[in-house]
Amino acid sequence: VADNEAPQIQCLDTIRVSTSSVNSCSASLLLPGATITDNCSANLAVAVQTPANDLSSNGGMINNLPEGYSQITYLATDECGLVGTCQSIVEVTDGTAPQLTCEDQITVSLTEAGFASFGTESTVEEAVDNCCADVTLEIRRLDEVNYSDEVTVSCDDIGQTLFVLTRATDCNEND
Repeated sequence: VADNEAPQIQCLDTIRVSTSSVNSCSASLLLPGATITDNCSANLAVAVQTPANDLSSNGGMINNLPEGYSQITYLATDECGLVGTCQSIVEVTDGTAPQLTCEDQITVSLTEAGFASFGTESTVEEAVDNCCADVTLEIRRLDEVNYSDEVTVSCDDIGQTLFVLTRATDCNEND
């Protein structure tokens, strides 16, 4: 009697995880084991290949999986050396909003016409994101609803403390 049938592996559905911190555009996850059967061998050697790190077990911890789609390959080898494989997908999404460092206070001088405008270049010291190089900044007065590129002040605002809100949005629409 000869074993000529490789182990059968039932792969996982797509696994979705979010990036794991504000400082990293990657994720870590505890990968579950796949269901594996073999017609002849009780002892199977199982490994998992990932873009981040390989495992010598049926599932386990994967660290630093990059944003996007990654193919995970399960391999099971029976005692006769026959290898069964299957592929699953892990989707890592950026769910982390950009981080802002803003000025505590700014002073604005009005023009002769009695108006002045300022934008986020006056209020934001730093805007960083874990996955996106570019961050879109918008500003609005606290008493307004819509964000725009700038805020306008006038003679009516002299002597008042005005509060502004700054919104940062990354390339994945996190804000």
